[in-house]
Amino acid sequence: MRLSTPRIEPLAPESWDARTREDMAALDGAVDPRRVLNIFRTLAHHPKLAKRWLVFANHILAKNSLPPRERELVILRIGWLCRSEYEWAQHAVIGAREGLRDDEILRIAAGPDAPGWSDADRALLRATDELARDAFVSDATWRALERFLSTQQLMDLVFTVGEYNLVSMALNTFGVQLDPGLPRMPAAADVAPGATSWSAFAAQAPELAAAGCRLLAGVAFLSTVGADGAPHGAPVCPVFALDDLYLSVVTASPKQRDLARDGRWSLHAALGEADEEFQASGQAVQVSDAAELAAVHSAIRFTFDASNPVFRLRVASALHARWDRPGTPAMHCVRSRWRAT
Repeated sequence: MRLSTPRIEPLAPESWDARTREDMAALDGAVDPRRVLNIFRTLAHHPKLAKRWLVFANHILAKNSLPPRERELVILRIGWLCRSEYEWAQHAVIGAREGLRDDEILRIAAGPDAPGWSDADRALLRATDELARDAFVSDATWRALERFLSTQQLMDLVFTVGEYNLVSMALNTFGVQLDPGLPRMPAAADVAPGATSWSAFAAQAPELAAAGCRLLAGVAFLSTVGADGAPHGAPVCPVFALDDLYLSVVTASPKQRDLARDGRWSLHAALGEADEEFQASGQAVQVSDAAELAAVHSAIRFTFDASNPVFRLRVASALHARWDRPGTPAMHCVRSRWRAT
């Protein structure tokens, strides 16, 4: 969850006045206080807004020309891109009911380039990513969609992404908390389960990890994956704390959006003595625990904004290269590699 407590406290249905009950009457479960979801308890603060919004929301969820499975595929992807855990949780349940398998729901977080998608699913996911990034579906993706969707379905696709982008903004900003029994959004590490902690990497390859600690203690070069699949590069200052590797990044920067959406990263240390190199790659997980954040902040040795997101970098592979016998005819490169299993 973006927020651990609500900014707008949900109103118990028992406290709704007669006018609020009338305006909220169209809500599923409003007649039974035990069934009213937290999103609707929150919207009860503004029942006229809720009443008018619900007309459009009902079209997207109940009268959409997209098949229900494909509708949920798109909704879950925009929920993941917005890091809206409430939206993800509700629609993971609905998606499973509409035919999405558990492995497909998890794979949605990995995006359109993950192996295993059909051409139609891949086009739907790519269109969602493009709309989230650029408010526009590219010509290539549009042509791919036209192979599978009618004109009305193409229109509903765009409005579905827009509707749940809006809903995610509200859920995240208002701090709507999960209803009991809902699943949690998968961590980025669950999407790429091969990655492990820096401390586990150090236990398996202590000399390689020691070289990494030494060479990453300064400026390094970060590569992330953009929403269009293109690489993004930026200089960063890695932070070691709690026997783990972290990054504090500027809010709304390209690298922050990439790490939150996709999570894949690669770090290349600045060259050490005699052109010594270290590089590592893996999966980033955003830190929300207050104690962990405090420990990372105390280890930072540069000017930073404490409100900036912090990511723990789980490691999937590492490489150290150095030159042996430099300046002699026998000079050669010695490489040490490690990969998580």
